[in-house]
Amino acid sequence: MHMTHKNLSLSSARPSQSFAWVRRFVLSCAMAFSLILLGVSHVEAAAITSNVSGNWSATAWPNTTRTGTITTATNSTTVTGSGTSFTTEISVGNIIKTTGGTVIGTVASIQSNTSLTLASNAASANTAIAFASQGVGSGDDVTILNGAFIVVDGVFTCNSVATKDPSNGSSSSTLIVSSSNSLTITGSFTITGNSKGNEAITIMGPGAISAASFTANTVSPSGNTSPATLSVSIKIAQFTVSNNFSVNSAFSTSGSKIINTSCSLDSTVRLTIGGLLSTTLANNTNNLASVSFDIGSGSSTLKLSAASPISVAVANGATSTFILNGTGATVDYTGTAQTVYGTTYNNLTLSGSGIKTISGVTVNGILSLEGTATASAAPTYGTGPPCNTRVLPHRPPGLNL
Repeated sequence: MHMTHKNLSLSSARPSQSFAWVRRFVLSCAMAFSLILLGVSHVEAAAITSNVSGNWSATAWPNTTRTGTITTATNSTTVTGSGTSFTTEISVGNIIKTTGGTVIGTVASIQSNTSLTLASNAASANTAIAFASQGVGSGDDVTILNGAFIVVDGVFTCNSVATKDPSNGSSSSTLIVSSSNSLTITGSFTITGNSKGNEAITIMGPGAISAASFTANTVSPSGNTSPATLSVSIKIAQFTVSNNFSVNSAFSTSGSKIINTSCSLDSTVRLTIGGLLSTTLANNTNNLASVSFDIGSGSSTLKLSAASPISVAVANGATSTFILNGTGATVDYTGTAQTVYGTTYNNLTLSGSGIKTISGVTVNGILSLEGTATASAAPTYGTGPPCNTRVLPHRPPGLNL
């Protein structure tokens, strides 16, 4: 067989070919060198299901085998990784262990993907061993067991949080963010629901939670024909959702079962929603599911920034309820040129900028105009105590009420 060999030397190649080959070679070398300098490694998000109880930093989670290998010494607090992803798989407070479960140490700080520092010298000397961590990293997808009691005891980040459908009866779960601690969920926060029983979820504490989106109920009911309930109680000081906040009911033709879903705020909650606050209904003509959102009777505050921030589902006569006039509660429309949802409010604040379109709005407490916002019309004032209108000075032309 006759084969023709092409000479790929730079001296014999055409100028354009030589330049392209050199450019690819230089770019490849530069990329490889950059990855070495930055300690970048392959990132693999883990799916981790919680224990029944514990602290978010470590004890709430099982041991999870992580990427790469580590080297430690008993006279040093440094953990050196190879092929590791410390910045996304490990958090401060996590416990580093051997894959057999022997404790090496607790993480005090993380310098890069391949270097972290323990709170004290490593408990054992190890060379290039596979390892596990007890805890959650910023890239992990987290599932919280129904019936769990978990305390967020520091400042943490994860990719997503969901509750687990137990499919075996009623349950009650609690997530507490203690002190001035916080939990940042870069993706979705989903209350999955219980397909075969009642479920109650309480999110509480003086700390803060932020998430890209929040959804209450994503399952279809099964089992017997009696109605089930999903109750979500938000009692945390700060809860921020950058996109949509959804509360959903459910119906299944199998057994003609429904899940009635409710979400309520309590006490001094400050809930901020950047997208749509909505309810959805799943029902038929014989089994009407219900869904509700209640701002509560405390001094809670609901901040809304989308153009038309509230959407209430209506279908087949099913019940979809928004209660925004709780005693002491305030709803603040903080965006630009918004449509104010037509209902009764206790305290209503129109802030931000632009014209706030008002129709079918009743205010029982204080109506505030702040920032450069104006109102398209005056609301109806309630029949309770006299309604006060508070207008800040230096306002632009417009209806200042």
